[in-house]
Amino acid sequence: MIYSNADFFNVAELRPTADGGFDMLRFPKSAYKNMKNMGTKMSHIATCTEIRFVTDADVVWVTLMSKTSDTEIFLYSGDYKRDVYHLKAGAKQTLTIEPMSTFKGKSDEMLDSPIYRNRYSHNVYRIVIPNAYMTFYEIRALNGTYMRAPVAEELPKKKMLLYGSSISHGCWSENYTLGYVGVAAEKLGLDLLNKGMSGSSRFEKETADYLAGEDFDIALMELATNMTNPSDYTVDEVLAAVEYTMRTVCEKNPDKPIVCMSPFIHMWGKEAENDRENHKLLVKEKLDSMIASLPYKNLRYFDSERVFDKAYLCCWDFCHPSDFGHIDMGYNLVNLLKDLI
Repeated sequence: MIYSNADFFNVAELRPTADGGFDMLRFPKSAYKNMKNMGTKMSHIATCTEIRFVTDADVVWVTLMSKTSDTEIFLYSGDYKRDVYHLKAGAKQTLTIEPMSTFKGKSDEMLDSPIYRNRYSHNVYRIVIPNAYMTFYEIRALNGTYMRAPVAEELPKKKMLLYGSSISHGCWSENYTLGYVGVAAEKLGLDLLNKGMSGSSRFEKETADYLAGEDFDIALMELATNMTNPSDYTVDEVLAAVEYTMRTVCEKNPDKPIVCMSPFIHMWGKEAENDRENHKLLVKEKLDSMIASLPYKNLRYFDSERVFDKAYLCCWDFCHPSDFGHIDMGYNLVNLLKDLI
């Protein structure tokens, strides 16, 4: 989304606030209007969003507020991490941004060569928000002759769209930009549209319609991890929701790889200990069959255990990966996706 001469990356809606700001939402109202409880909150959180711009000004002010909690955000020049800003909950803060001094005297030709550049041109200022409810107020260049959004050659050549549970969202990583899909995106040279939904990846029809229309080159869908509790959904309800999503995304994007993986369950063993675990295994079995029956040549499916295969890389809950878990999973995912990029 382009606003105020900057690119609000991974932002689907800038919703006006009473005090003159704009909340940065990853989903539009058409998608979140029918979400419930945690889903509504997750659609509003600015996970892995960025404010990107290019300017010849040597002083830029950007005013933001973290709405509900203290948080850290990062400043990058291209691929280069520069500063960490500590935002206090509920307080407007103006960041002062200046050119990166270590670039002085170095030619654009050198800085754009493969050893110095991976995904982004050094000219692109990137304010990276790992995970916070964020309100934007203003971006202002105090001098210079121009400010603009980055152009295609200054950005990664391809984008990956992600939808899934807290594991794919990046939960329990050091920060959400270092979740396993973020790690894979960096290694593969991709921009990442992180639409992860911690605890609330429910495959609503409106969500599917929105995701199918996003601008991406490859999609990764983690299927139904948040829908395997038998008290929430029947097996038929899970299958219907996932099938609608996969059909919608594949049919609207017939020339793009659409990759999906089974729910993250029983990564350290296959023995079901109770009715709930048996239900999870049944959901996975039925999903395996349903996805295999779909007729789309651009659809790929693999078992999530090919990504998350080591129990000792879990956190204490035996569910979410630790920091090392996310790194290991990221490299596993690279091996699964590299031939599709």
